[in-house]
Amino acid sequence: MKSIRCCRFKLKAFASLIALALVSPVTWSESDEEGYFEEIIVTAERTAKSVLDTPMTITAFSEDLLKQLGVQDRDKLQLLVPGLQFGETYDQVGNGTSLRGIGTRNAGIDHGDRSVATYIDGAYTIGVYGTAPGGGFDLERVEVARGPQGTLNGRNSVAGSINYIYKKPTQEWDVEIMAQANDYSQQRFNVAFGGPITDSLSFRLTGGMHSGDGYQENVGLGEDTNAPDEEYYAAQFRFQTERFDSNLRYSRVTDQGIPISQVNLANLNTTDAEIQLVGAYSQGNRPPFDLDPVENTNYLYATQVPSGPANCAIGVPFQRCGDISNKVAVNRTGFEDSEADMFNFYAEYEISDNMSLRYTYANNEVHQYVFRDGDYTTRVGSADSHQLASDGGVPFIDRAYDLPYDYEEESHELLLTWSLSDQMNLILGAFSYESEVQFYLTRWEYSHDFRFVNPDEAAAALDGAFGVPVSDCRSYIENVVGGAFGLPIEDAGDGSFWYCPGEFGVRGREEGDLRAIVPFGTGSNNETKAVFANLEYQVNDSWAVSGGLRWLEDDKVQPPETFAGSFMFSFIGVPVVVGFQDGGFDQPEAWDKVVGQFTVEHTTPNDNLIYGRISTAHKPGVFNFASPPVPGVPTVVEESTLINYEAGIKGTYLSGRMQLAASAFYMNYDKMHLAATQALDSDFTPGLFNESPLAEYTAAIPDTKVYGLEVEYSYALSDRTSIIGFYAYTDSEVGEHSSVILGDPNAEYELYDHLDLETGEPTQSWYELPADQTGNRLPSQAKHKAAMTLVHNLPLSDGGSLSFLGTWAFNGKMYPSIGNIDLYEIPSYSRFDASMTWTSKSENLSTQLYVNNVFDKIGLNEFVASGGFGGQVFLGSPTNHREVGVTVRWTPEF
Repeated sequence: MKSIRCCRFKLKAFASLIALALVSPVTWSESDEEGYFEEIIVTAERTAKSVLDTPMTITAFSEDLLKQLGVQDRDKLQLLVPGLQFGETYDQVGNGTSLRGIGTRNAGIDHGDRSVATYIDGAYTIGVYGTAPGGGFDLERVEVARGPQGTLNGRNSVAGSINYIYKKPTQEWDVEIMAQANDYSQQRFNVAFGGPITDSLSFRLTGGMHSGDGYQENVGLGEDTNAPDEEYYAAQFRFQTERFDSNLRYSRVTDQGIPISQVNLANLNTTDAEIQLVGAYSQGNRPPFDLDPVENTNYLYATQVPSGPANCAIGVPFQRCGDISNKVAVNRTGFEDSEADMFNFYAEYEISDNMSLRYTYANNEVHQYVFRDGDYTTRVGSADSHQLASDGGVPFIDRAYDLPYDYEEESHELLLTWSLSDQMNLILGAFSYESEVQFYLTRWEYSHDFRFVNPDEAAAALDGAFGVPVSDCRSYIENVVGGAFGLPIEDAGDGSFWYCPGEFGVRGREEGDLRAIVPFGTGSNNETKAVFANLEYQVNDSWAVSGGLRWLEDDKVQPPETFAGSFMFSFIGVPVVVGFQDGGFDQPEAWDKVVGQFTVEHTTPNDNLIYGRISTAHKPGVFNFASPPVPGVPTVVEESTLINYEAGIKGTYLSGRMQLAASAFYMNYDKMHLAATQALDSDFTPGLFNESPLAEYTAAIPDTKVYGLEVEYSYALSDRTSIIGFYAYTDSEVGEHSSVILGDPNAEYELYDHLDLETGEPTQSWYELPADQTGNRLPSQAKHKAAMTLVHNLPLSDGGSLSFLGTWAFNGKMYPSIGNIDLYEIPSYSRFDASMTWTSKSENLSTQLYVNNVFDKIGLNEFVASGGFGGQVFLGSPTNHREVGVTVRWTPEF
């Protein structure tokens, strides 16, 4: 039925577009003589074109539109763009940035290439930190292109791209000052100024700060979270002659604020000292076996979870019980210490009137560091014992996470643009990119039994107990662990070894306070090479075609020294550490592919555009982390490919009162990467002692279908009043796939025959069966999404003006994973923003009063069902509460 539904949708969508395109030249006037709307120029196809003349689905925001709409954060941007969804970024888990439901799950730890590429002034960057500091201040425009963008742009991106383009220095003096304050006691101040140094050389300096209290209320012992403390500056120098143009931009961003926290989205069992089942397992099919009771670390917890209704049943996510709040109750105040240094340079030489050569260089070094509460409660130890909670005198968990994420990257691109004739344009290019990426995660524990034990003193107390001398922790490792027990104590680089907590300088293992229980990290080195060509041919005044090809090669290596971790525990009363370095892939793995695009354009007699486009994309494979390798688990996962079919219309109608862009698309996404517990291929023979025929690894799901319809519009009701907005319908069908869904309330179980590890006798074990997810929808994909903005301008008698703006945005229901569990579905969400802006007669001074989220409605950007039979099982990333503020902008005249 789903295949029939998909085919019917495609036929209807394409038929509707064709019908609209055929009738529009006859029924609507197309000239824009009145000039109701600002023309936005984009460079998605590497040449400057109006967004209405660009044959692809692209949403662009000019500088004025960004200011008018008040776009200063990702929450606001995603509301205004069809198909765009931002996920959690600090942990590098979740779905990341998604377009039309295609994202990159667990991008940090798995080192998968991003499905949505990010660019700064056309130069690719692997991350998002530092891309738009200052709330996007001094941006010239933002372009969000949907569908494959890899033929002409940087690294290949299967879902789309986001390009942040900054204002450049000019030969005219200008200054812009922006100051902002809101009801969260936050202040933002930005300034930009620049002008000529000589007739050929100009400069532009930009800087700013953002500080204040947190957006996220904390009812616990810690401070409010999501509190900014950002500073940044950028310096640009531009050299221009009649035929030559170059620009060097350096920017630095630092943030030492309090990071946002994920929010606990379920009530906790605080009444039972021991528990068997938690989360949705207690709501659905009980496992057909008895579980040994475990200690309930939330027993007698006295603080109500503040993010949802108190009467919501245990095991039911708050979004199923009513409204949620973006509030937390945590005892530990997290902190951030992140910084980014970014260089962007281009040099363009006009060889002749018909030919130009451009070189683009980028070099970024980013260090993200976040430390935050990891148990999502506000419990602390009592005065008598750090192991017993102060609110119940019972064992509890007090946990935090230490999350560094570092990368260095460098890219080069050479681009030749050649107008071969009045009808033919050629683009030739070469691109290279290199990066080194390191992901870390350390679990800190504050309530374990040996936290304050001195390793040297504990070891010395065992002097002679094993017939060998022991004076400190090091001699204990050498004489007892290594000598008496014969365990490895030297790092051979290919396995585990024992050592003392104070060695290797791991933060959180200082003498006297041992907290860093489990540090773990993975790294990768990446290299991309590509050459490409694109040819545009104007057949006549009505028809044009273009086609491009790109050969690319992606090399990826995971140095063994970057795949490492350790575990700290007490061994016969002495705190010790077992470290390991036994993973990684020291030989580069290469994937090469030819991708491309072919586009047909028809310009109507009324100068509107009808187009059809086919484009392809490639994403390199990833590594499976199992060590040692598990038989039947592919060490290297196949690359992903995508084919996009798209048709659309763009134009100006109703005597220039309406601008319209409508498109329908259908994508086949093959070999989509997903890490899950799943069955192995037919070549695998389970080990005799395995308790399940399943294994956890990354697989490549075949033939996922994504399809939809998008309509963007601007309509001038009068000279003073206009409406802009969009509607998007998106759906998908996951290819053939079965895996275990964490926390599945409808889970089914089966007995598995194997040998008992201790006795060697035949036995049976229950295991959770993989659930068929074929035909399900992609995560982070709203089937219906829309936004509408009404703008009314009112002239004042003194020559100034008032502008009133209201934006309604709607994001439909989404699933957090391809499991499509209804219990976990993210509800639909609507929001209304409003602003009033006064502008002086000279237009160099303005004051904007704004209210974001007027009705204080909270939605979820992401939801995580951790599953399992213990611990915190439901976490989420809610949107912000209502914000009221004022923004003042001043551009003095020279």
